[in-house]
Amino acid sequence: MTTFTHDTYLSPFTWRYGSREMRDIWSEAHRRRLWRRIWVALAEAEQAAGLVTAEQVAELRSHAAEINLARALEIEAEIHHDLMAEVRAYAEQCPVGGGIIHLGATSMDIEDNADVLRQREALDLLLDKLRCLLLAFAGQIEAWADAPTMALPTSSPLSRRRSAIGWRSTRKTCGATGSS
Repeated sequence: MTTFTHDTYLSPFTWRYGSREMRDIWSEAHRRRLWRRIWVALAEAEQAAGLVTAEQVAELRSHAAEINLARALEIEAEIHHDLMAEVRAYAEQCPVGGGIIHLGATSMDIEDNADVLRQREALDLLLDKLRCLLLAFAGQIEAWADAPTMALPTSSPLSRRRSAIGWRSTRKTCGATGSS
């Protein structure tokens, strides 16, 4: 049996429907890595504005990938705030730059941007998989293009009924109004 950790997304559907890549994107560990990436980008912008030192930014950058989820969860149990718990855990790793983490940002600045980054990654993954699926369909279409098939004539009652049902359901899902 597979053991799930915070390196993969957890839900009742994880083991059955989620691909490994998608679970990685939506994992707790990846979310925290994105938070840290955003904090580093924020610190870099603040350095460019003269608000923080290059040494502080360099230290944040050097520890950005070192997620200590156990420590962050321990802090979160005390303060009941996942993002601030990660700030504290990250700051413990960065004695020089820890004080500038999250400087000038709200929790939602970090959370929302991380969510958008994850959505983009997930959509990129879906597009890649869709591309592969369409290429597989195209290959099957080419492979079977000359195969003889049987079809109902368009004048048969069954064919007309299927067309009407298809038209009606298409109009409903596409937002058309009126009778079909």
